Amino acid sequence: MASNEHTAKLTMCLSSPRKMRLVADSIRGKSLSEAKAILSALPNRASTIMLGVVNSAAANLEDFGVTHGEDYDVADFWIFEVTVDEGPKLKRWRARSRGLVNKYSKKTCHIKVRMLADYEAYSEYKAKQANYTKKSGAPRMRKYGKSAAVAATGGGNK
Repeated sequence: MASNEHTAKLTMCLSSPRKMRLVADSIRGKSLSEAKAILSALPNRASTIMLGVVNSAAANLEDFGVTHGEDYDVADFWIFEVTVDEGPKLKRWRARSRGLVNKYSKKTCHIKVRMLADYEAYSEYKAKQANYTKKSGAPRMRKYGKSAAVAATGGGNK
C-alpha cells in the first residue's frame, strides 16, 4: 500500500451485498466531494452506511498525513476502489400456525473503501488498469456444447 493511500473497512454490515453494491458502483472512481454529494442525495439506507465508511477512509488518510508531516488537501482525495463482499448469513425462524416454522436468513456484507490522496496517483492507477491485457491462450472448453476452436472449424458431434 502506498503512503498516499488508505483503507476503511466495515464488517458484518446488516445490509444485503446486492443493495450495497448498487451504492458502491455509484461512487467508485469519484472524488471525495462528489461521493459525499451522491451518497447524501441517495434515499436508501445503504447510502448512509457507505457514507460512514467513506468518511472513515478520508479521516484515516488525513490523520496519516498529519502524523507523518505530509500536507494532504481533502479536496484532492479520490475513491479508487470499493469492494463489497458477502458476509455470513444470520439464520432466523418465525413461528407459523399448526406448529410450523418459516426459516429466513439475514444477509450481511463486508465493505472496503480504498482512497488516494491525489488525482495524479489515481490517474496512474487507471492507466495501469487500461494497459493490462489477459494472456492469450487456448480457448477454454465450454461447460455444455463445443469449444470455440471446434465450433470455428465446424467439427465435433453433429
